[in-house]
Amino acid sequence: MPRAWEPPRGRWLAWAAAAAVMLLLSGCSSPKQPVYEDGQGFRFVPPPGWVERARDNAMPARGEHRQQNVPLPPLGVSGRPSERFLVRYDRISTGHRAWLRVTVAELPSSTPLRACLSTCLPARGWKQESAEDGLEVSGLPSARIAFVGRCYDQDYLCETFAVRKGEKVYLFSASFPASDDTAREQVRQAVLQASWQ
Repeated sequence: MPRAWEPPRGRWLAWAAAAAVMLLLSGCSSPKQPVYEDGQGFRFVPPPGWVERARDNAMPARGEHRQQNVPLPPLGVSGRPSERFLVRYDRISTGHRAWLRVTVAELPSSTPLRACLSTCLPARGWKQESAEDGLEVSGLPSARIAFVGRCYDQDYLCETFAVRKGEKVYLFSASFPASDDTAREQVRQAVLQASWQ
């Protein structure tokens, strides 16, 4: 009885190894949203396609989050409550770079949210795009402000949301090209879907 055809042993091993590598690579490239959750019940899912760049619990215990050279409001500005860095996401796209950072500050409930936003200027020379407006995020009181300025040889918009949860105010600051309506809508939807327990 003739035997069934079998590939030479060397080729069989090479084929099996190639299949294993392909399986690993497909698992590594599967889209996974880098969700942020803290021990206080706060949960945030970034916009699709945005990459997590830094996280509070992934940094050295002694290290403070250093201000990167990105058009976001600087941390540790006098006159503003001290903020604790939580997470930052970047969208890398040629000519359309964008950034999103989430921080939290302890603030008495008597402090108006608009007072927090008035100091969220990314850099000197940026102008307020519109007046602060109030809204709700997940049933919590919040406010929003936007500034426009120049960055990377184009007009950029920096929009910050302040959301109050008890004695804490969560600040979502995003910066993107002023003409990039998609990024603005993505950020707004992500903020509006943030949740607190």
